[in-house]
Amino acid sequence: MMSKLKFENLPVPTDQPNEYLSCEWIEGGIVFISNTITACCVGFEGGGRPKLADYTGGDLPIGQILAERKNIVSNNKNGGDSRCKGCSQLVTKAWGEREWLFDKILFNHFTTCNVRCVYCSFVKDESVDSPLSEVIEVLPTVKQMVANNWLAPHTTVYFGGGEPTILPEFDELIEFLTKHGARFTVFSNGIRFSKAIEKSLQAGRVDTLLLSIDAGSPEVFKALKGVDKCDQVWANAERYINASRDVVWPKIIFRQENINEAIPFLDRVKKAGASHIVFDIDTDYHSLPADVINAAALIKYESIKRNIVPITGEAGIKYRPELNAAEKIEQRVLELQGNIDIK
Repeated sequence: MMSKLKFENLPVPTDQPNEYLSCEWIEGGIVFISNTITACCVGFEGGGRPKLADYTGGDLPIGQILAERKNIVSNNKNGGDSRCKGCSQLVTKAWGEREWLFDKILFNHFTTCNVRCVYCSFVKDESVDSPLSEVIEVLPTVKQMVANNWLAPHTTVYFGGGEPTILPEFDELIEFLTKHGARFTVFSNGIRFSKAIEKSLQAGRVDTLLLSIDAGSPEVFKALKGVDKCDQVWANAERYINASRDVVWPKIIFRQENINEAIPFLDRVKKAGASHIVFDIDTDYHSLPADVINAAALIKYESIKRNIVPITGEAGIKYRPELNAAEKIEQRVLELQGNIDIK
């Protein structure tokens, strides 16, 4: 059984007032991105992603990380850290002393992928793309965190990317963290089927497997992804769904290329047996085309009709609150429910 974290000789704030502005990631999270460790991965008005340390592998610079975390907390107590400005994750409450230094990890330290999604920022900016041979190994760092009792046994582990299933150490990471007691949220395009993910699904250790599929029609899938793998992805999705139905969520991000894919996508979802979907719009929109709003409203309306739970994504709809996308989509849904033609 893991011992409780000892705070001696670590720059952890001990004089915090009962209530202040913070979030779960600031208090106990760690995010690995390219050559950097940050407190979170969210970008809002203030820029977000407050940096904790430079990092290119090896031992975790724990002293610097904790000192920077303390600085963010102090800033948020005294008018707010400018990088956190506008972030919807911030909550004012009593943040008590934590038992473990880290209880959330996001692995987002690689941009390598096996598809070329037209909406992906890494595809748009090829300068940030890197081969797998240049991606740092994080498993030794995770083992250090466990050995030093820094990582909670109940840690929630998030895999972003890039495509995590093609990481050489992915399966070993899943296996080691599973033995430690972790739970997982994985973002994948579903091209490569992962037995490690399937085992975790069967063991009930996955909170969400989000599959970015974006289309039901092969020709539209290829136009969006750059590869002709639509049928393969949906077959993999069905295998994952068979392992744990309610936590495997196919996702669609609407753009002009796939505004007519709501019904084909839902037909595939129904065939695969999924109980939930995630829908969203591209983050690039600075004004919302009516047909994109209509497509999002249609998929929400039709999902409800088919007893599929529609979930709003974390990209365009929430990333640009000034567009009022959620309100506009809901208005269209109400019009559909009232049998009013959408034009």
